[in-house]
Parts: sequence; C-alpha cells; structure tokens
Amino acid sequence: MLNLWYDIDTDSDWTPYVGAGLGFIRIDLGDLRYDEGKLANAVLMALGQQAQLPPGLVPKPSATDTAFAYQIGAGVGYALSETATLHIGYRL
Repeated sequence: MLNLWYDIDTDSDWTPYVGAGLGFIRIDLGDLRYDEGKLANAVLMALGQQAQLPPGLVPKPSATDTAFAYQIGAGVGYALSETATLHIGYRL
C-alpha cells in the first residue's frame, strides 16, 4: 500500500487528519473447502428454484490471488506531549 495522510493545522493540541492509500493485496485461500453441489443448491433454493445445476457450473476459487486494494480514512489526534499523540480515526 502507498498511503498519503494530511494533518490539518489548527494551532491547538487537536489535529484533524485525512488520508488515502492504494496498493495490492495477496489473498490466500489455500485451505478453503466446500461442496460445489450443496453451494449450487443453496443458491437455487435462495432464489426459490428447485432445479439441479449441471456438474462443474460452480467455479472453484484459485488458491491464491492478487487484488487491487484501497483505503480512505479520517480522524483526529490530540498532542499529549511534544513526542506523543493520541489518535482516534476510522478507515474504510
């Protein structure tokens, strides 16, 4: 992730901040196990259908994958001293 955070100067001990980040994440589903038939039938039942899906219609996930990732966030910091700040924020 490449992140950029901006502190908004308020000339007080309180410092609001905003930021964002872009990057890539590596996903590992190595031990994921499921029954393809049961999954397909559960989807059909949720849709209110009673038919059977042909074998092989439900895809198997790859064991690993790389995906685009992002985050945005904001918060506020309070200066406890010249070298310590208490932060509270939220990232999405």
